[in-house]
Amino acid sequence: MRLKQKTINNNDVREGVTVLGGIDTLYYYINTSMGELYPTLWDSVKDGEWLQENFTFQGHSGKLKGFIGAWYRRWDTLSRGLPLYRVGFKDWQKQKLIHNVQIQLEASGIYRYGLIELLKIVNQDLSPLLGFEISSSDCQVSRADLNAFVGGFDFGGISPECFRTRAQKTNEVYGDGDYIIDDNEYVYKNARKLETLYIGSKSSPVSFKIYDKRRELDKLTPNMPKVIKMAYFASRGLHHDDLWNVEFTLKRQVLKEYGVYTIADLLLHAKAIFKDMMKRYAFLGFDI
Repeated sequence: MRLKQKTINNNDVREGVTVLGGIDTLYYYINTSMGELYPTLWDSVKDGEWLQENFTFQGHSGKLKGFIGAWYRRWDTLSRGLPLYRVGFKDWQKQKLIHNVQIQLEASGIYRYGLIELLKIVNQDLSPLLGFEISSSDCQVSRADLNAFVGGFDFGGISPECFRTRAQKTNEVYGDGDYIIDDNEYVYKNARKLETLYIGSKSSPVSFKIYDKRRELDKLTPNMPKVIKMAYFASRGLHHDDLWNVEFTLKRQVLKEYGVYTIADLLLHAKAIFKDMMKRYAFLGFDI
């Protein structure tokens, strides 16, 4: 899903800035309502025996707080080496209070197919296994990252003081700086530049980060996910040297405050929620 794409041209931001919004990460549970049938399903998947085409067994998670169960990863049928999503099956003997199946959409899968089409792939894959046709109203959202890619504007000089927020915890990550060689072969090293700014704890119900997406892409090892991501930005006119991601991570507690319980709710309200979060974390500008 894309919230909106536009080019900004006003007195506040320099001409030629492109903004592309959407949902960058999505975790959700499927309400299977399988009752006494689920233990049979669990026995068939718990140790990696569920060897479906394009799926690989990833092992188990057993956090004291979090999902306890067996995980599989779904790979793209056409693009080898491209992960689309992860599916976890709950260990029903160790966990009672959550739904049986969790889905974690991979960013590369969202870039490859778009959110809506990727959700359709999940439903097509798992509906026969679960015995019913999955719909967006059956899916309980546990985490959503709402974001906007900003091309053509450099946020490398920002600091926490540039934002109006009630969050107490912040963190700044800097790169090592760039080397520039001039015509006389003198080497100049730029001052360290901000790569990522975190506002709010990662463990809190809501957190905010802004980071240099172009630099992140440059650091990636050449592989299929990188190719897909580069193609995604190129096809949407984000060719800028400066490309940043402005992102809010919202967990279930905050989503419920906005009336978001299911994927259907999220798709309906995502744009309004992002706008409201931008007001909460207002960018005051570089000149404090």
